[in-house]
Order: sequence, then structure tokens, then C-alpha cells
Amino acid sequence: MQFKFLLVDVETSGVLCNTESISAANSIAQGILNIKVGVVPMYYFWTRPKWKDINFDSNYVHYDDLNGPEISILEANLVTEEFIKKRQLCIQRRKFFIRLEGFLNTVLFKTHFGFDESTGSYIENQLTLTDLQNNKFPNSIIEYAHYNEISEIAAYNELKMLTESHGRTKLRLFACYNKYIKKLNATVIEEEMDSIYKEAMKDLFINARL
Repeated sequence: MQFKFLLVDVETSGVLCNTESISAANSIAQGILNIKVGVVPMYYFWTRPKWKDINFDSNYVHYDDLNGPEISILEANLVTEEFIKKRQLCIQRRKFFIRLEGFLNTVLFKTHFGFDESTGSYIENQLTLTDLQNNKFPNSIIEYAHYNEISEIAAYNELKMLTESHGRTKLRLFACYNKYIKKLNATVIEEEMDSIYKEAMKDLFINARL
């Protein structure tokens, strides 16, 4: 099931912004006080008339997660200068979080195992069943060696190198995401956010060599 995530101001229950990325939603919530993440199934937007055309970035909306969830127009007296500033900050940070996540995903796709991502975890499990001291391998690795016309130890080493390489790449991407999310959450100035994003790209292209 697909979801839309709403960043909701705890004090007013007003929606600050929305995203379809749970990573971006949680990162925004971590960097601004008194914000919670509302989770709404996408079928709400497809099946409920008043949800279909709503623009959470331009409309001031009240979100009620106790009775539904349900939405309504946010009372005018709750649309304060503080609320508007918090909303603008959420929208600004969302832009850079989504851009960062999107680029990291383009690199992450390179770590997929053939046509089925679940293959990776299965290979890792089979590697742990290998007894190198006694030269004993699980049937899966024996079959892999047979199909590729290589020795069983060569098959083991090939699969181990593959999983370790992909694992290091994923950990590097995770470290990069955390590093720059913290930096982005530490500023409220859009020009500085743009500079931090460019720093992240330089870090990835030049230093990490992904």
C-alpha cells in the first residue's frame, strides 16, 4: 500500500507540508520541534472527493488523526507568523531532503542483485552456512559453482566479495545521508541548504567515488 506522509504542527494540528518519502518526513520531524508525522493511505486521496484536489503546500489544513484521519480548513487564528515560518522551513528542507535521497537512490540501485533484491539476503545467509575449515558448502553455493563452471571455493569468494562490496556501498550511502541531513537540519537559510547539498554531491562524487 502506498502512503502520503503529512508533517503536522503539534500545537495547532495544522499541516505544514507533505511528502511521499518516509525518510524525508522523519528527517524533517527530527529537525523541528513540535512536529509529528501523519500517515495517510493513498486511497484516501483517490476515493474521497475533498481529499482529491487538496494542495497541502498552498492550503491551510487541519489534520485530525483521532477520527479518521480527517481534514478540515485550519482556523484563521491558528495561521500565525510562527506557523507560516515553520511551514516555509519544512517545505525548504523537504526540497533538499528529497533531492539528496533521490540521488542516493540512483547509486543504491547499483547494489541490487540481478532481478531480485531479496537475493542478497539469501546469499549472505548461505555464506554463513559454509564451513571453510572442512571445505563444506551448502547446496546453493555448490549449484552456483556448477552453473558458473568454477570451483566451490571460487564461488564462495565471488559471492562473499559481491555481498561485502554492496554492503559497504549501502553503509557509505547511509552515513552520507545521516551526515548531510544533520547539516541541513542545522540551518534555516535556503542558500546555506543549497551549499550543503552541493557539498554532499562533491563528497559523493569525489571522496566516496560512488
